[in-house]
Parts: sequence; structure tokens; C-alpha cells
Amino acid sequence: MIVLGIETCSPSGGAALFDGDRVLAAQSVQSSRAHSRLILPAIRRMLGEFSIRPADLGAVAVSQGPGSFTGVRVGLTLGKALCENGSPPLVLVSTLHALALRSYSGEQVDCVVPLLNARRGEIYGAVYSVRDALLGERILEDFVCAPADLEGRVTGRALVSGEGARAWRNELPTFLPGGFIEARKGRLDPSAEEVAIIGHKLAESQHFVDPARAEPVYLRPASVSTPKQKGDAG
Repeated sequence: MIVLGIETCSPSGGAALFDGDRVLAAQSVQSSRAHSRLILPAIRRMLGEFSIRPADLGAVAVSQGPGSFTGVRVGLTLGKALCENGSPPLVLVSTLHALALRSYSGEQVDCVVPLLNARRGEIYGAVYSVRDALLGERILEDFVCAPADLEGRVTGRALVSGEGARAWRNELPTFLPGGFIEARKGRLDPSAEEVAIIGHKLAESQHFVDPARAEPVYLRPASVSTPKQKGDAG
């Protein structure tokens, strides 16, 4: 079974194909403003390279947020269009789960803490256990908070990643008294590859979603206009 993964919730978006054993192909788009224009052609190129029709896919896995409100909508709209007639089926993947899986590569830590920039001086985050091979065990569900509130949410030594961690790097020693390390270079941002890998696992378990009922995860209402603050990426 081949699964197409789509990630558009962060600036480092893209698409990838995973067959259960290896990533067959991956295309990245490094600008969130270009996702709506470049992701679909990238998908068509990958499918054409392997002579795969959309209907031949085992599933389409979409990163459903949290993240950029516009990016979340772009990915979900594309996933719904590809799965409009139920073939292939649709699965939804937490962006933070995909980032956690991307980040962890065997470091000696107590937990993995993916952090995304939520703007307004806040971050999106979650806390994952390192016991599960696919990091599917969450110690703390997805949340949005001020960076200072991490102190009451994270216990022990943490592996952190994501644009939220980069924006608040200098303050993290205060907010994470148990200590932390940053994910290795190349593993700092969400990736379509991990969306496809997690999506494959969900598809094997038949965790499909009706495209008509698929909803994004924002964690808070969108705002028409917000003032720029530290960590705001636009």
C-alpha cells in the first residue's frame, strides 16, 4: 500500500510517497506562500514518476494542524479534493505528531516536545513519550500557550524542535528547568515524509475520515488581524 503524505501547515511543506518500508519520493516547498501553487504540481510529478493514479493510492494523509491557518486550509482542501469520491480514502495526521517523529532519532531524553509558532507571543505544542517507535503516545495533548507556561507542562529532559523552539531558544532554559536539547539539523521542522509514515499506520488500522466531515485543528479561533510580537513569522 502506497500512501501520499501532504504537509502545508508550516513553511517547510511538501508531499511524499511511502510504501510501508521506505519513502519512495519526496518534494519540498520552502515557502508557505507558495504551497497552494506548488504542492499539486509536485504531487502530479511524483505520481507520474511511478505511474500511479490517485485512485491507486492506499490513502492520502494530510497534516491537519495546528499551524498556519492558511496552510492548514490549503492542505485539507487539497486532500479533500483528491479523496472526494472516497478513493483513495483520507486520513488526518497531527502536525505536532509528524514533527515529533521527525525530531527524534534516539536521543537520551525523557520526552519529545514539538513547538510551532502560534503568533501572538504563543506557541503550539505537545509532549510525546519516546517509548513508542512511531511516537504515538502523547504525555500531554496538543495545546497553545505562552512559552513561559511550558514549565508547568514539561517534566524531565526534553528534545525540542520546530519554529516555536527557535523563536524562543534563549528563554527555553528558564521555561524548561529539567533541561533540553534541540533536534538535529534537518529534523527541526515538520515533513511530508513523516505525515506519510504516520498516515500509513493509520490507514492500516482503517482510521479513515469522511472528506466531507474532515476538519482542521486550529486550537484557537482565527483572527483577522494580530499585532506582530516576538516569534511572529508572518
